[in-house]
Amino acid sequence: MKVRSFTMWLVISFWSFATLSAQTADEIINKHIDAIGGAGKLTAIKTVYSEGAVAIPNSVLGEGKAKTFRVNGEGLRDEMIFGSYDIIESYTARQGWWLQPFLGKPRPDTLSEQRTKAGQAQLSIGGPLFNYKASGSTVELLGKENINGTDAFKLKLLTKDGIEFTYLIDPATYYILRSTIRLKNGEQIKTTSFSDYRKTDEGLVMPFAAEFTTGNSNAMYLIVNKVEINKDIDPEVFKMPE
Repeated sequence: MKVRSFTMWLVISFWSFATLSAQTADEIINKHIDAIGGAGKLTAIKTVYSEGAVAIPNSVLGEGKAKTFRVNGEGLRDEMIFGSYDIIESYTARQGWWLQPFLGKPRPDTLSEQRTKAGQAQLSIGGPLFNYKASGSTVELLGKENINGTDAFKLKLLTKDGIEFTYLIDPATYYILRSTIRLKNGEQIKTTSFSDYRKTDEGLVMPFAAEFTTGNSNAMYLIVNKVEINKDIDPEVFKMPE
């Protein structure tokens, strides 16, 4: 009887731990969503447009301008302008394309299916974590990881297409401190560290500074100096030029 009772205790304890972990992951996500404006705000916002300065130290590109166009759930375009050179990535629910003149691509080109899926997972203003279950994604809490002295919550989100997003979330503010994106084949395509979170006049909280790397590229630094919420954005901006 004692053995049976002990075995039953182990089963119950394991099940309770697994349930608690799942609840804890969702609790962290809910607090994150509340911290950046709340579900109602993230759903109601139609567009976000931002401008800023971007720099690539130890590169011939040096400093340039950055722009981001986003129509909630429909389109996302990031562009960096260095003199006469444009670096662009753009996504809609139907297509992903890029312009990378320094990678030997002087004309716009369609992205691979996996890279397109990774971009499409970010079309929502709330990011992949927002309503993740409805999109068919799963989330796992991986414990904590130290980042610049902060023991951040570490969450792994896996989309239905096999794209993996890893997030480090500040336990005090519930802002995302770092995100990493991996394709289904394990290729790490982007790592971004976020800082200088601010609340816009419309109540959306977003980072105004970021450091990111893509593939084996040098680190890039972005400072946002202008944000417009619900600005009219022409859908044509997301289409690949012919």
